[in-house]
This record gives sequence, structure tokens and C-alpha cells, in this order.
Amino acid sequence: METMLAFNRNIALILAFDGSEYHGWQFQPNSVTVQGELEKAVRQVFPESDELIGVSRTDAGVSAFNYVCNFGANSDIPVGRIPKALNTYLPNNIVVKEAIDAREDFNSRFSTVSKTYRYSVLNMPNNSAFFYNNLWHVWPKLDLEKMREQSKHLIGELDFTSFTSSSEQRENKVRNIFNVEILNDGMISFIITGDGFLYNMVRIIVGTLVDIGLGKDYNIKEILKSKDRTKAGQTAPPNGLFLANIDYGNAL
Repeated sequence: METMLAFNRNIALILAFDGSEYHGWQFQPNSVTVQGELEKAVRQVFPESDELIGVSRTDAGVSAFNYVCNFGANSDIPVGRIPKALNTYLPNNIVVKEAIDAREDFNSRFSTVSKTYRYSVLNMPNNSAFFYNNLWHVWPKLDLEKMREQSKHLIGELDFTSFTSSSEQRENKVRNIFNVEILNDGMISFIITGDGFLYNMVRIIVGTLVDIGLGKDYNIKEILKSKDRTKAGQTAPPNGLFLANIDYGNAL
């Protein structure tokens, strides 16, 4: 695990951002990213600071309610003043909600206990004129009970090879999903909590469940057993996906 021994503070930030105008979190030299914009702000406030460590990559277009990152810095700025100082230099679609003086060994990526993603689907005849960048418009009407029944088979420590992109490089495809909820609260919300996620995993799960809700005869148990991406459904678009919450236990 990385530590911040060269700096007198390890500062964690909790962010909210609308990812619709960004090519994901991770810095890319020829693209506008959330990390790139935040690092520019950090350099203004903390001239002596380390590179930002983010809890995870996010795809282009994905947003977050509570994204966590951390960095080492030499500074005596009171922690309560850090959000306002950074927000002065950030675009309106990225907001630092809170700053925390974290323990020296805290790492926003490796200290996680679980992550929760929320995916929003507008299941109405017409799209939203105001929120179309942050949801997936799907019609005709989805069968909630069929989606909920099939979603139960996703819970547990399972091999999710069928629910990840072919570009996923990690050999271990086993992840533990703790909970899957499908709520109808004005729009349909898929809320998925697990110990970790593979590339495009949440979007493929949601896409498959939506296909089931539209009447396709998919069986989640059989799809998981097949370990074959072609047996699962479509990949939901990125704009409906939000990183909702990170649980660090007692690490933060």
C-alpha cells in the first residue's frame, strides 16, 4: 500500500461530479478528465503535493455523488477551509464536498470495503429535457418483478466473466456482490453494492436486467455459468451510472 511519508499530511477529498463532459476520472494527456481538472486546482492550493489517488477509474460520461481521492501535501491549511479553496478553481460540474485529514496509510483505492453504484433509468414514453445527460431513457414499460427475480442470482461471491468487457485485463473475475435493489422512485434505480467491480460490469448487469424487463428470455444463473460475455445482454450507456458511495470501514 502506498504511503505519504514525503508529506506532512494525507488529505482525502469527497467529490461530486457530473461526468457527462469528461472522459472519466483518470488523467489522459489529450482528453478532459475529472482528475486532470482537480489536479490543476490542487496545484493552486497545494504547490507541494503528490499525484491524486482515485478510488477507481470511471468511464467517460459516468458521474459520482461521493467519489473519494487522496493526496499527500505539505500545508497547514485547516481542513475545513480546503473545499472552498479548491472549489474556487474548479468548474461548476466538479465540487469538493468535504476534506478529511486521513491516516498516513489511507489509500482511497486500496482501503475500500465496498462500493455502491446507482444506475438511473427513465421508463416513460418521452425523455427528460433537463436530465437526459444523467439517465438512460428506455421505453416500453419494464417488468420490474422479472428484473427483481433475476437480480437475486447476482448476489454472492461469483465469477462475473460474462458481465465484463473483453478488454478487462484482470485475470481474477470473481467479485462479491452484497446487495442488488431495483427501486421505482420516479425513475427506475438499480443500486448495486459489492467489494469491487470489473470493467463495464455494472453497465452490463443493468443492460441485461433491462433486456429481461423488456421481455428477453435471459437466465442470470445460466449466463454466469457460461462465463461468456456474448450470453449476457447489452451494455447500458454510461450516462445513467453514478458512483454513489464508498465504505472504508474504520480506515477513513
